[in-house]
Order: sequence, then C-alpha cells, then structure tokens
Amino acid sequence: MKRFPLLLFIALSIVPLQAQTEARKQEIIAAVGEQAGSALLNVHMAVNSLAERWTKKSIPVAEAKELATSYRESAKLCATLVAGKSVQIESTAAALVKQATALETWINIGDDSMAPVHAKLKAEADGLITGETPAPKAPSPPAAPDGTIELKTTKSVAPNGKQGPLGIMHVTKMNREQPLIVTWKYQNGNGDRGLCVPFPGSGKMATFFGQGIISVGIYKREGKKVTGYWAPTVAGGKISTISMTQAGDKPEYDIADGGKLVLDFKPGMMANATWKFEKGDTPGLAVGEGDYLAIVSMKPGSKAGVAIYSMAPDSKSATGRWIIVDTPGVGEDELIVTKVTGVFSADSSAAAPPAADGKIKDEVKAIAEKLRLDLGNAASLKPTPEQVAAITATPEDAEILLAYVTAVYDALKPGKSAAKENQTVIKVTGPDLKELPGGYTQQISHFNKSGIQIYGFKYLAPGEKFGMSFDGLFLVDGKWVFIPKAWRAFAK
Repeated sequence: MKRFPLLLFIALSIVPLQAQTEARKQEIIAAVGEQAGSALLNVHMAVNSLAERWTKKSIPVAEAKELATSYRESAKLCATLVAGKSVQIESTAAALVKQATALETWINIGDDSMAPVHAKLKAEADGLITGETPAPKAPSPPAAPDGTIELKTTKSVAPNGKQGPLGIMHVTKMNREQPLIVTWKYQNGNGDRGLCVPFPGSGKMATFFGQGIISVGIYKREGKKVTGYWAPTVAGGKISTISMTQAGDKPEYDIADGGKLVLDFKPGMMANATWKFEKGDTPGLAVGEGDYLAIVSMKPGSKAGVAIYSMAPDSKSATGRWIIVDTPGVGEDELIVTKVTGVFSADSSAAAPPAADGKIKDEVKAIAEKLRLDLGNAASLKPTPEQVAAITATPEDAEILLAYVTAVYDALKPGKSAAKENQTVIKVTGPDLKELPGGYTQQISHFNKSGIQIYGFKYLAPGEKFGMSFDGLFLVDGKWVFIPKAWRAFAK
C-alpha cells in the first residue's frame, strides 16, 4: 500500500551521492540489491540535506514540514526494501528512520532543543551508512508470545442461515508491532488460520480466513474521514496506520499516501472492495459493525473470508460478523472468553474511562508534592523506551514520542518549584480526556488506549479555579512516568 512519495523523487534529482566511498556504495548494493541500496543512499543524503537547510533556516517552514514527512515515509519504505537481506543494512535503515523521525519532530514542534536529539541520531545513521560503525550482532532468537486469549463459540449462524461452525478460537499476541495470530479448531475436526489487526481502544478487531489474502485491516469512519490499522500477510509483516478521506457522496475514499478505495455495499453492512493504485486494481472484501469496517485485499479468484469481532466491555464475551467471497449473507457468532494467558489485553476500553479512584488520586498528589519541592525530581519519572512503546499506538508513534521525551528532559532545569507559593491545593485531572488539554483528544489515536490512561494535576490557590496545570502522567505496569504535554509530540 506504500509508494515512494513524489516529493522524494523531485528532491533526489538534486541531491548528489557524495558522503559514501564508491566501495561502500557497492558494498551496500551488493548486500541488498540495486533498487534498495540506491534508495537507502539517496534517502540518507536527502534527509541530511534537509537537516542542513533547516539548521541554517534557509528553507520555508511549510516546505520543510512537507519534505520531512516525505523523507520519513521514504526511510520507512527503505527499511521494508532491505528487510531480511542483511542484518547490518537493516540496522542502517532503522537508524535512518529514527533520524528522519527526529528531524520531522524537530521541524513540526519548532523547538531547537530537539537539535541535539537529531544530531545524535544523525551520527548513528551516518556511521552505519559509511561503515564506520561496526555491524550489529546477530538477532536474538524469536521471543515467546506476549499472551493468548481463548474463546469458545457458543452460537454460530452461517451466511446462508444454517448452523455455523462451533469450536475454539485462539488469538495469540506476539508483540505490539505485528498482527495477532488467529486459529480456529472446529468440533468437526476442521480448522482455519488467519491474522488479526485490532483497532486500539475500540474492542474491535479484523481477521481473515482462507487463502489468497494480501492484507487485512480495520477502519473507523468519522464523518468523511477514515482512519485505520492494517498489516500485510507476509512473514514478519507489521501493523501500519492509514488515513483516507471520502471523495464526494459515494463510498469512495482517497488514500493519504496515494490511491483510492472503492466500496460497493450490499445489505447487511457488507461490501465488495477495490483498492486502486497506479500499478493496478486489487479486489477486496469488507464487513462492518457500526462505524467500523474489517477489510481485506486479496488475489483475484481467492476463496476466503473476513470477520469483525467485538469484545464486550467486561472482556468476558465477544460477538463476530463474517462473510465469504461470492456468498450472500452475513454469518454471526457469539463467543465467551474461556482462558487468558500472559500479558493480553482484550482492548475493550471503548467507553470513557472512569474517574480516578482514591488510590490513584493519592499517588498523583504525591507526585505533585514531589514536583512542588523541585521540578527536577521529574527525572525519576522519565520513561524508558519500553514504557514509551507501551504508551503509544504504533512503533512510529513510539519513535516520535521518545525523541520528544529526550528533548523535554534535556531541557529540564532542577531547583525550581512546579507551583507558586500560595497554590496549596492539588486537584487531580483525568483520565477523562475532557479534563485534560484538548491536544490529547486531537492526538489520542497516537496513544495506546488499551489499558493506558492519562492523568494530570493542578496547583490552585484556595478558592481559585485556575492555577498551574501539568499533564502527561501515565501508569505503566504499576509504575508512573511523566511526559509533560505529551500530545505536543504529534502536533503538526
């Protein structure tokens, strides 16, 4: 679904490949191929060229923002192109993605405190590109699954109205980057296997069964805007985000990265889908519930189906709606959760979060008192990269927020109180987003809403409604972390 942005090709036509020796260029190309190697080298030079122009303030802000986004997307595509071909070049591409992401964040927030963060990541990428940084060690063995949830189908009605298959459904979570693995074992001895992509914070997930599926995703419509999460079905495929906008009044949607999705709806909230790109059209299939659609793309002539599952608010049961290629009607399932192992969130937190309980309020107030003594005490609440990954919705979001965290804590000045002398009252805010700055509501799609809630606090003088406000407290695996104004990391 991704293509090189047009701006990249325009930029590369004027960016010379001059930072690497000819021998190093040939070494990279030999490791990953002409297309991937040349793309990696070109994107590296384009990112460095933009960074130099931005540092010298010799480029308009609007142009810089547009190029920064284009180059980050191109760096991500380079990482895809070199995947599985060379451990050293994979690390090089990953470092370039980090550098491009930091540069985009720096340009978007306009704060030069991000300059040291970018400089550090640039040095890392430059070293790997030129070969001055040693190749990394071989990757560790595959990690064990994070967790598994088992569901039993208690009722099933097939699309034709007859009895559907009963049995056990297992959903296995390997990590936050990859789609979940789904297997079905039916009472008649047969089974199915597919991949599942959840929509964070909704309790809904899309999956497929059968052969010939190219990608699977789940999408939410809000007015004419559509946001989604999708993953390819190739080995090692990762979940990515996608944005679309409805074109006119017909169910046709322009994809932000290029291309179009056309839906032909049938009764029962089901549709035939067509993904249209310059390289050609790809058929698909969709089934929905409410504002959500589960959609797959597939090879022509595939015999497969797509399903959308919805977890109950208490995470003890679920329902499913499913359809099959060239078969009229929608199948419906009712399921109960029979077993949960490891760290597995059913991601059913679609409802507004409850008010902070007494224990939470006491802990937040204790943190506020600690910062009243010295704002520098926030250093003990700085999140680790793993905690940032737990807070954010995607790996890309984690990279952006981690760069922001580094900048915020580098600028932290100890020895100053967080409150004024007369502000002796502490009021806890959150986790309801209505109690927090509007930026969180606007940028909430970048945060992982599955089990993650956001808190803040205010220092008030007695009888006053306004005072010093702070936000960005997250409770991650029982530990508090603090990212002031975390929403700013994603503000464009």
